[in-house]
Amino acid sequence: KAVYCEKPLAVSLAQADEMRRSAKAAGVVTQVGYNYQHNPMIGLAREMIEAGELGEIVSFQGEFSEDFMGNPASPWSWRCEAAHAGGALADLGSHLLAMARHLLGDVEAVCADSSTVHRERPASLGSQQMRA
Repeated sequence: KAVYCEKPLAVSLAQADEMRRSAKAAGVVTQVGYNYQHNPMIGLAREMIEAGELGEIVSFQGEFSEDFMGNPASPWSWRCEAAHAGGALADLGSHLLAMARHLLGDVEAVCADSSTVHRERPASLGSQQMRA
């Protein structure tokens, strides 16, 4: 059987390594579901890179923007839980890292700038209780 994992795969390298070792020992194929890699535009970009049509690629700059948590009244969710799900960085940033690796191979170094726009959110939909 194959194992399909949703991202974030784990909240630490140690957890991900343990999962990898367990899957290998069990002889199962695993995959993390990054759907953007199957976009025809991304496929074309990868083909062009592999064919050398774009010359030597020396860096990758990406931005991943979502607006579903843009409203400060949106309630707290697992996406906010750094300890359990890696927080927004793991939820959204993982897409950029996966894209860079899909297009260009292993990443040698990362430089990033991030910020938390809404530091508090309602504990649940319509709640007056705030959660940080």
